[in-house]
Amino acid sequence: MHLSLKAAARTCWPLILALIALWVTVGRLYLLCLRGDGGHFVYVVDDPYIHMAIAKNLVLHGVWGVTPYRFSSSASSIIWPLLLAFVYLVFGPHEIISLILNVLLASLALGVVHCLWRKVGLPSGYALFGLIGMVFLTPLPPVIFTGMEHTLQIVVTIAFVYLAAGELAREESEPKSSAWLWVLAALGTLVRYEALFVAFPVCCLFLLRRRWRYAFGLGAVALAPVVIYGAVAVAHGWSWLPASILLKGNVPSLFRGQGIGSGNYGGFAWSIRTAHVLSLLVAILVLFALWLYKERSFWKRSGLMMVIFAVAATLHLRFAAVFALPGFERYEAYLLALGIFVAVAAGFDHTSPSAQPNVRRLPTVVEVAAACLIFLPIGAMWHIALFALEGVPTASRNIYEQDYQMGLFLGRFYRGVPVAVNDIGAVSYLGDTRVVDLQGLGTLDVAKVRSKGFLSEQQIDQLTKANGVRMAILFDRLFKNGQMAREGLPPEWVKVGEWRILNNLVCWDDRVAFFAVDPSEKARLTEALRQFARQLPPDIEQSGAYVR
Repeated sequence: MHLSLKAAARTCWPLILALIALWVTVGRLYLLCLRGDGGHFVYVVDDPYIHMAIAKNLVLHGVWGVTPYRFSSSASSIIWPLLLAFVYLVFGPHEIISLILNVLLASLALGVVHCLWRKVGLPSGYALFGLIGMVFLTPLPPVIFTGMEHTLQIVVTIAFVYLAAGELAREESEPKSSAWLWVLAALGTLVRYEALFVAFPVCCLFLLRRRWRYAFGLGAVALAPVVIYGAVAVAHGWSWLPASILLKGNVPSLFRGQGIGSGNYGGFAWSIRTAHVLSLLVAILVLFALWLYKERSFWKRSGLMMVIFAVAATLHLRFAAVFALPGFERYEAYLLALGIFVAVAAGFDHTSPSAQPNVRRLPTVVEVAAACLIFLPIGAMWHIALFALEGVPTASRNIYEQDYQMGLFLGRFYRGVPVAVNDIGAVSYLGDTRVVDLQGLGTLDVAKVRSKGFLSEQQIDQLTKANGVRMAILFDRLFKNGQMAREGLPPEWVKVGEWRILNNLVCWDDRVAFFAVDPSEKARLTEALRQFARQLPPDIEQSGAYVR
């Protein structure tokens, strides 16, 4: 037993060091978040509370929705709310559960990567370099603090690409890896729909191999969750795709000029905001060219993984949301982790003298230029990762002082009451209100109108009245000179108060306004804000009629 532990330590020390780096960083950031949030832990974005609300409503009320009152196709993942719901059944709904799951899954991702690198013979020094890069360049700690499904996406994506490339490199199937490949194809899409970007080049490569069962079968398995969930959503009046994808994705001809995300509708997201992904894509392409020159064979695992990554990254930049929040590039996290995994494995293959010892060498100037391009992504990725690592406590405090307080306020004074909002996560999870989401993620009537363009002032008035809304909490400056400037708010709405946070990093706006949609609601809203003011964090600046 003692000898086996020593042997494991000799082979696994890169993984152990990487896990220590991850856990120490996460622990330090967690303590900083607690200090800034008055002893509470709050996630760095509002979105995880959407999944938490769906999971809670599923467990307590049997409803898949951000409210317990009706179905809503609001989540970006199918399996993440289900996983949370399962844990909630055992332990009850606790906000910390998403963080714990993310730490475990991020640790699993490092373990899987280390095991796969050992399978290809990667030396321990290379493995340590790659694992530390994966921790801090993906970067895993900020992704963990988003509290969503992205760490699980990283695990599934890397395992799927590795197994798919190995299967493609073989002439005949290996039963054990083949079975896992089918499972991961479906699981990937259940985690996030971007898995289709990875499945597509894999299926195309199987077509080139003339292995029809894999080409069409894997495609059907990957699409099955989309079709099944889409059918359920359509049966409830929603679209085939979740509202979060339609609003946030780079989908042409849908919600023109609207939504959160890259904003490059109908085109590629080539910009400084995607420099980290673009530079990694360029590095992989250069490495592929060098590898192909040396190997003279396309159908090998390393080359195939590079091709799969390049196609998936291009499709992601074309159709998916990118860089939604400065430094919190959770949408691209799976690509960054996959790119690091592929680059380290392929780089070792290229430099290993055992591959093709007699191959003609490239001119030195070409090798130097190629090396510069290959290492170029490190600078871009580290710049963004450092910003994210430093920004975690600030972002957590932003959400705590704005979205979290909104949820607490609604839970105390407007539980079960129809309320208009345009940020639905924390207000749904904490407030248990009848949310009318003017962004469209959580309200079917709004989503249908937004599918045809912008909400007009008249339509906002009609939708809120039809849903019995008496008060609203909105980022009203977005309706004046921001993203929703063409929409406007009904003139009869009475603005009762406003909260302003300092050092805003991740919220839509640093100011959130409270409106009496029905003028008769003004007195009740004023008194509610006056009572709640006593428990607000001291740094929040309050203004309006309720402030004495």
